[in-house]
Amino acid sequence: MLNSRVQISIATRRDDVGKIFLLRYKVFVLEQGFAESIEIDDNDNESTFLIAKEGNEVIGTLRLFKKDGNVMLGRMAVEKAWRHKGIGNALVREAIPIALKLGGAYIVAHAQVRAIDFYIKSGFTPFGEEFDEDGVQHRIVRMRLS
Repeated sequence: MLNSRVQISIATRRDDVGKIFLLRYKVFVLEQGFAESIEIDDNDNESTFLIAKEGNEVIGTLRLFKKDGNVMLGRMAVEKAWRHKGIGNALVREAIPIALKLGGAYIVAHAQVRAIDFYIKSGFTPFGEEFDEDGVQHRIVRMRLS
């Protein structure tokens, strides 16, 4: 169940974006072992970032950007102490109306295979075969928007 003190919004403040990048670094590079060189990429320049906060603490994030007629959802990260408490699902719910405004047929994500069940419970459908992304098995998941 989502804590009522948790607020989810579009990140507009420069310091919030900095905190988002720190959380992503912590989760993807330090915890999961992804290469630091791929964590921040050109898609960040075109992205809308959602941020989940409790007070001033950033506890979750994801990004949305247009690609090939779809809206890509990526770099979803939740602070370890806040996982399995509804933060990821709340971020996805908040992302849907933003994705609709961005336009596109689907919200698409490259989901880590270990997280496929989360995406299915959040309304996504797996699509295609598994593939390797920086040494971790992924699969495309998508949710129809239009």
